[in-house]
Amino acid sequence: MLQPIGLSTHTTEEEKWEGDNRKQTHLWFDMWATEKVELKNFTRNELDQLEAKMFSSDFVFSVSRDFVQNSVALPILLLKGQDVYHPSGTSVEVSKLAKNIEMYEDWKASEQIVEAGFQHVVAFMSQFRSKI
Repeated sequence: MLQPIGLSTHTTEEEKWEGDNRKQTHLWFDMWATEKVELKNFTRNELDQLEAKMFSSDFVFSVSRDFVQNSVALPILLLKGQDVYHPSGTSVEVSKLAKNIEMYEDWKASEQIVEAGFQHVVAFMSQFRSKI
């Protein structure tokens, strides 16, 4: 199951942004990293290195298009992204590249839809429980 984070321009998300979403992703990571440094969990240098490794891609952060297209054999249930950190454009591209994928598009618009989405996830996972 997956709701990909990745680099994308604005498409259908409620929140609007100009260009790609790299700036917003950096701000989100920086807020989290600042908290971790203040708690003395990590050094700033360690977290800067983590950010560079995780978010330097031009696609899904941490994996390539080639990996999604050629190396993922397990079934994927993709919850279509709907915000600046999980952009819908990235979800759509992943759904076109991956071989064994089902994209669940509208999964959090209302309480009833969230419950239906939960049931969908349970049914999807149940199909493959004995195969994984």
